Amino acid sequence: MDLQAQFSSNEQNTQQLLTLNALKQQKLSASPNAELEAELSTLNKEIDALDDQVQKKVAGLVPAPKMPKLLERVLGQSERLTLLSMASLPAQQITDSKDAGYFVHPIELTLRGRYFDIVRYLSDLEALPEKYYWRSVDYKVTDYPYAEVVIQVYSLGESEIFIGGSNEGRL
Repeated sequence: MDLQAQFSSNEQNTQQLLTLNALKQQKLSASPNAELEAELSTLNKEIDALDDQVQKKVAGLVPAPKMPKLLERVLGQSERLTLLSMASLPAQQITDSKDAGYFVHPIELTLRGRYFDIVRYLSDLEALPEKYYWRSVDYKVTDYPYAEVVIQVYSLGESEIFIGGSNEGRL
């Protein structure tokens, strides 16, 4: 092999090595986790959007510790209803996570009165600017025209502890 051919072959080998080296450098400069990082970023955005939705739902709710006073205040406007009982029921965690999440704080109250007085009380509760969720309403005529109604309403809170440091009990 003559010197010119050997030089040309060496030059081609050098060029190939430089090209391979440039490709290796390009691959090394790109993060091997780029795809995972993009997916993580997308998931974090979804979590932020869900957090915003939860905050909007919770923002308008009456704070759980203030719920009994609110129910009593509206009841105080009606002289025709009798409060038979009011109890905070055990809190229930919404998520499976032990270290974070929201708790459902239900209250059950039992009232005695006439149908239209009970309807007026329920309407007054619905008209309040403070918001909460209804769980159940159980209406039973005891001795006509009087009936007993058992109402369960609830709010959400970030703590399992509900009222006065306890998560359940008679009020």
